[in-house]
Amino acid sequence: MFQSIKFIKSLGFVGSEIEALYKITDTNFEEEVVVLSSNGNVSEVIALIQVYEQKNLNVAKNLLLYFRQLEGKHKGILRYPLRERLLDFLTSNPNFKYKETVENYLLLI
Repeated sequence: MFQSIKFIKSLGFVGSEIEALYKITDTNFEEEVVVLSSNGNVSEVIALIQVYEQKNLNVAKNLLLYFRQLEGKHKGILRYPLRERLLDFLTSNPNFKYKETVENYLLLI
């Protein structure tokens, strides 16, 4: 299960987006992943999805654990600005595979 995600470093720009390296720690593994995004917190979500999807693990469950941890560390962060950033991301990516899962979670907070 998801335990933590840590920004390691920026790898530079690709067009208007930033390529960033993250380290994801799970109870069963640690993995570094490179993500291309124009939005910091949303890139964490993308990194999590990439890793858990690649490992055929439950993406929705681990996203929920990430959101709970984030909200626990930063009270109110999921209300604004992260909530707004995620909604913007979902709006601009209508075919995003976990769109409904993320939207449903955001409705609960």
